[in-house]
Amino acid sequence: DSHQRQIGQSSEDISTLIRLAELFVGSGRYPKAESILRRAIDRWPSHEDSRLALVDVLESSSRASDAVGEMQTLCKLAPNNPDYLFRLAELWLSDTTKNLDQRRVEAA
Repeated sequence: DSHQRQIGQSSEDISTLIRLAELFVGSGRYPKAESILRRAIDRWPSHEDSRLALVDVLESSSRASDAVGEMQTLCKLAPNNPDYLFRLAELWLSDTTKNLDQRRVEAA
């Protein structure tokens, strides 16, 4: 937590915030990682790497439907990126809050 205060709150460097979030992910502290990444996204809304990191955190936290929303935003930010579209389809298929037929329609 002291590292978060020293680095995360005063940092102007988004890569430092992403690295800090990755440290929290590594220790299984997903809510802390999510909080840091959301703060970074609020500050730099078009930064793709921070959104990708958040998608990873949400997916690791079994929150595929939340991850879908972030991937949809990424697809709007970079509509010509086929990797984002593929990842979005994967997330739709993995979202077990919806029935399989609905997931297949969304992923198509």
